[in-house]
Amino acid sequence: MIKTSTFIFFLMINLNFAKANEEAPFKQILSENDKTEVLKLIDHICADSWCAGDYDYKFTKFSCNDTTSVCTLSFKIIDRDSKPNESHVLNRRCIFKEISSIDNIIHDRTLTQEFYDKLNFCVSDRESTSNKK
Repeated sequence: MIKTSTFIFFLMINLNFAKANEEAPFKQILSENDKTEVLKLIDHICADSWCAGDYDYKFTKFSCNDTTSVCTLSFKIIDRDSKPNESHVLNRRCIFKEISSIDNIIHDRTLTQEFYDKLNFCVSDRESTSNKK
């Protein structure tokens, strides 16, 4: 009798927990428009920073994992000094942790200072590893 009562008690708790989770709406970290805006802002900053050097950059994708609060920026580093018949393109990515909302990335239509600092460090690091051919 006690085993049956205990089983029913835990079953009721699990059903209530499952129902509560169904009612809680799933919130995405970034919308598709947010991702597009982030890429545009990064590309705009690139013109004044990394893209003025020996390499060109093509920022291709910004995505976030809503469960882990981790975002990934995928991009290409293109060697401007490569010969006409050879293309030296390196695929790279930066990983940003603890991104729980668009506010961690953009404020007043510009990148937040914290995000920019992480981005600058990562892109510079990926470029320095590209120099080691």
